Amino acid sequence: MKTFTINNWQRIVAATLTATTIAFTTNAAGAQLLKGAGDSFSEPLYQRYSAEYERETGVKFQYTTVGSGGGIRLFMNQTVDFGGTTLIPTPIEKNQMKDGLLMVPTGGGSIAIVYNLEDVTADVKLSREQLAKIFTDKITNWNQVDSRFPNKKIQVVVQSDSSGTTLTLTRYLRKITGGKIEASRQPNWGFRVFAALPQDSTVAAEVRRIDGAIGYVQTNFARQKNLPTARIENRAGRYVAPTLAETEKALANVKFKDDFTTEDR
Repeated sequence: MKTFTINNWQRIVAATLTATTIAFTTNAAGAQLLKGAGDSFSEPLYQRYSAEYERETGVKFQYTTVGSGGGIRLFMNQTVDFGGTTLIPTPIEKNQMKDGLLMVPTGGGSIAIVYNLEDVTADVKLSREQLAKIFTDKITNWNQVDSRFPNKKIQVVVQSDSSGTTLTLTRYLRKITGGKIEASRQPNWGFRVFAALPQDSTVAAEVRRIDGAIGYVQTNFARQKNLPTARIENRAGRYVAPTLAETEKALANVKFKDDFTTEDR
């Protein structure tokens, strides 16, 4: 790991699977405030690090939630000292980072498929095929998911900004459909979704508001909004929820390349 002085602090941007922060060694003498911005998922982690960093160094540490794409954009513009993102910057974005780039993975998490069915108390279980069909408008009614569910239109809520959550979900959908679904930060879903909103928190709030809605958010936002999460069929045919134990199993299989990106990125 390189040692960075405060003069080349701008070279640092953090990136990981689903949560990020900075990792560095630096002499912060004379600095008054370190500014960061990016994804909302990892904000609790940054708040913890902010308190610890200020206690250790006396230097204040500020983080603003603007989304993963926003974190990269502000870092490119040198508006912030670091960007927190669940996205890997593109070659074009890297070329615009005048002082260079260091990506440091620091955390991980899971994505939850959240829903709102006011009159349904049973758990929602979605096969891989059903999940893909919902996000391609092939399944449009909850009764098509399970005959016990009401005859109610599925209202699909997606993220509108350049989103690491969206990229992770669409990569999974691409994998389980053999490449039929595009993996993208801002995909063309191919149909008219009910709502497209920025960031996990607003998607979670909209799903909570609309009876019949379904969407995707980082798991911590599902818990914050007290939203039920669907159990998704895994490769073994089991239906699993995005619990801490299941997330740890998935993260244990992640392998990093020399530049700290993962093997599927």
